[in-house]
Amino acid sequence: MKAFYLAIFLFIVYQISFFLNLGHSVLLAENQEEVEFDLSDQKTFYFPAALIYEYEMHGEKEELWIYVNQKTRQLLFVPNDDMISGIISFPNGTYKVFGKTEKGKDTILTYKLPEITEEHVEWEGLKSLDSIKTISQQNIQQTDISSFGYRIDYQQMMGSEVIYVTPDILINSHQLYGFCRLDGDAKLNIPLDFSGVLSKNQLITHIERSDFSMRLLNYGPNPYYFTYN
Repeated sequence: MKAFYLAIFLFIVYQISFFLNLGHSVLLAENQEEVEFDLSDQKTFYFPAALIYEYEMHGEKEELWIYVNQKTRQLLFVPNDDMISGIISFPNGTYKVFGKTEKGKDTILTYKLPEITEEHVEWEGLKSLDSIKTISQQNIQQTDISSFGYRIDYQQMMGSEVIYVTPDILINSHQLYGFCRLDGDAKLNIPLDFSGVLSKNQLITHIERSDFSMRLLNYGPNPYYFTYN
């Protein structure tokens, strides 16, 4: 008889535990954005590699560095801005802007770009070219990168441009293009948004147009620790 009541007692305890855990899971799901990116426990982000581009706009040449962690699928852009120390792109479409207010107070702004996570197919307006560029990486002891050419003819305006893309670098290229969709000083102010044109595995390496040009110099080890207070 005692065994019977003990069994009932254990069953009730199990049911209570089950519902408590279920409620906890639902709360985590409802606050997934806050829980997943609760940065109170993480003050340093590590990026072992970098994409290094060179671009020319308005007659001036500049470099663009995008730090990459392929394991965590995070990208970091560090703008040349005294008010912004860095912007991290997370794989779920979240962008965290780490900066300061005019009064010097640390702040974190959050942008959500869900389209970054969506599956995209190559735009039918792309015209494949019988052209391949090879980016030599012998100077950094890394594998060469092959890029495939396309031409884009604009329908609503005169002109066209030639781009080259590579599938060799395994990152979601739309996370890179998403930096161009942010607002204000956080926005990457170069014409690099190909999220409606290219698929996720087509990373831009070259852009050739009348008023803007860009090329990937290399992609390889370039460790960077991003820390905020």
